[in-house]
Amino acid sequence: MISIPDEMRRKAAGLPAPCMEIETYTQPHTLSVILPSGDSWTIPWSRFARAHHHGEEVTLLFSDAKVVISGQNLKDVMAEAAQMRIDYLRTMPDTYRPVLPAEEPFISKIEVQFSQPR
Repeated sequence: MISIPDEMRRKAAGLPAPCMEIETYTQPHTLSVILPSGDSWTIPWSRFARAHHHGEEVTLLFSDAKVVISGQNLKDVMAEAAQMRIDYLRTMPDTYRPVLPAEEPFISKIEVQFSQPR
């Protein structure tokens, strides 16, 4: 999770919460995906099978779900997924891209697909 001092610095600078939050002390049990529509999904990391990073897209495959993440600087998303340390993923409006640190992951789109009925 983002630390309180980091969150306060971001708010003071007028920046939103980051697109990706990781758990640095323990491995989270689930990945929470928050969509712009207000929908959110929680997927157990125990069902994680593999990930693929290609260009500006990362695909996370779970036993019954596929999460496709589009954006910029996604190599950290891939690295943290490999360690199953991502707690939250969320998109951010394109208007924030110019004000965020250049090296920070920027997620512009997330698609969640399930292979079994929900």
